[in-house]
Amino acid sequence: MNLLGETRTKRLLSLTSDSRFLRVLLFLALFAGPLWILLHEALFNPDVHFLIPSIKAGWAFHPKQRIMKSYSPKVSEDILFIRKFHLKKIPKDTELTVRAFKEMQIKLNGNRIWPLSVRTNWKKRHIFNLRPFLRSGENTCIIQVSNPQGIPALLVESPGYLRTRSGWKAALISAPKSFRPVVSPMTYPPKPGFLQEWKSWKWMKWIVVIWLGGVAIIGLSAFIRHIAEKEIPRSSSSSSRFTKWAIPLIVLGLCFYLNISNTRKFPYYKSAFDIEGHVDYIERMSRSMKPPLPTDGWQMYQPPLYYWITGNIYKIFGDGSNKESALKAVQYFGCFMGLGIVVLVFLLARGMFPDNPVAHWLALGWAAFLPASLSINPNISNEVFSAALAGVAVYCLWRLMERKSICFWEAAGLGVVTGLALLSKFTTAILFFSAIFVLGLRALASLKRTDWIRVIVFIGSCLLICGWFYGRNIVLYKTPFIANWDKGIFPFFQTPTYRSLGSYISFGGVFFHHPERARRTSVPDGLYANFWTDNHMNLIKRRNPEYKNASLWMNITLILAVFPSVSLMLGFFSSLWSVFRRPAGNGELSLLVISIWLMMSFLLFTMKVPTYSTLKAYYLIGLIPVLAVYLIRGRDILNHHVRWGRIIHDACILGIAVISFWIYRFPG
Repeated sequence: MNLLGETRTKRLLSLTSDSRFLRVLLFLALFAGPLWILLHEALFNPDVHFLIPSIKAGWAFHPKQRIMKSYSPKVSEDILFIRKFHLKKIPKDTELTVRAFKEMQIKLNGNRIWPLSVRTNWKKRHIFNLRPFLRSGENTCIIQVSNPQGIPALLVESPGYLRTRSGWKAALISAPKSFRPVVSPMTYPPKPGFLQEWKSWKWMKWIVVIWLGGVAIIGLSAFIRHIAEKEIPRSSSSSSRFTKWAIPLIVLGLCFYLNISNTRKFPYYKSAFDIEGHVDYIERMSRSMKPPLPTDGWQMYQPPLYYWITGNIYKIFGDGSNKESALKAVQYFGCFMGLGIVVLVFLLARGMFPDNPVAHWLALGWAAFLPASLSINPNISNEVFSAALAGVAVYCLWRLMERKSICFWEAAGLGVVTGLALLSKFTTAILFFSAIFVLGLRALASLKRTDWIRVIVFIGSCLLICGWFYGRNIVLYKTPFIANWDKGIFPFFQTPTYRSLGSYISFGGVFFHHPERARRTSVPDGLYANFWTDNHMNLIKRRNPEYKNASLWMNITLILAVFPSVSLMLGFFSSLWSVFRRPAGNGELSLLVISIWLMMSFLLFTMKVPTYSTLKAYYLIGLIPVLAVYLIRGRDILNHHVRWGRIIHDACILGIAVISFWIYRFPG
């Protein structure tokens, strides 16, 4: 029996340690699984406002797409869609296939085919036989669409003579005779930036187009050459001991000065991101340490760790007697957390590229003056605090995965850090599941009992820190993750109120209009613009005298950032290639899993909350240490395969850093 058991164990070990088996597992976990979740939510969940695409027709909207009031129970007006058509005789094709976002009433030649009051899953096709209601000659089809949670829209796929958007017109229910031709999703009036308003922009835009095309070709050719090689290029450089530490200290000093100066001058009440909700939570926690319920306030669904700490800071530095002084201390706390992320970038870069001090300097300089960080650091928000804790957890997980063996206390320590991150913001749950996956993959490859015990120790220590909070949510709301937009706790609506396929595949308009407009065009445009500029106008205020000059330089930054963005993508795909070659026991795997799953969760979030304010790179600043690794790896690939690639790359990074240091200084 013992011999039989040993044989089975050997067979199982040969299977689980087989690189082909591990690659299949990685593919399922990194791509197939997340993609299936995204597609299922987009195509079948009626609570996700994603407009299902059609190859036959396009979604139709009224040209004046707007919501009445963000907090109004009546979000939008009903829309009347009308189509007049002429038939010589009754055709064979009389089957109407229609979807409406969300409720509809159908009339054909005055006959009501479907009542408005019927509530069904709006993502399902509705099929009706029009033959009894059609007639030779003129016909009129009117479809009234109502949407209690967004802007009404209509999709008619058949019959061919009724497909949207051809020939359809729309009118507001309050003006039933003012019909206008329908428009496609995401149709917004252009808003040129100050760069585009220059007289010389007519010929300058062609330089921009050539630059974009050239960078894309360079990136693609470098990637093709890279995957043809067996070894991953790694650059090395030498420098004196003084230079090795002097340059990082200078960069950190400039970063410290800029952030402290902004925090000192930036009034807490000028924050663009739910400042009242955060301050209410802090003041409440300064009076009582008992965590509130999500229904108690706009931001009170958030985990309590940040508000526990800042509540005590608020109490120490003034409380109600000197509110401004107390909240200024809270701002400084967030600022120091942001500086901590920059330090983590330097530590991770030193660990990943120990023989390349230039890479350390570049990663540090990039992170120190990244506009997404500079514009959020002075704010009162749990974003920077949770990102700092997430960065610590990422760094610790990477360090442990680089080792051949992990002690039990190290697994417990990782669990504690991850638990603290989960007590700061629930989006850090991705770290929890990522750590379970990579630790479990190592245990699966070795089939050692001690490795499985380490996974259990990690889970137990993490839940010991944060399990009580998420357990409370499960008891009260049947889900561990509850937010102010869930279950109608605080109804809030903001354009566009939906996402379409074009919202996710459209990119490029960000280079040809004002950076602020990118929030309303597409998800890639909005994310790119907010990562490389302050396009939510948080630190750079519209009424400030430097607004025009800063907006001009933001346009230039977006153009320069194309090259390092390609470097980031090259580094990501290089890491992916490396991980699939060595699936288990790989520290780089932890970085890859976290970045892919966090990005997938962000895309799902943008579908579940389809507003322009959700297109923020701030939600991803916890990934900055990981992205710095991709940046350096992509730089190495460009240096290896493209003449002048490293020089152009470093010049763009330096240019962005100089621009950021110049324009992201709050006046005062």
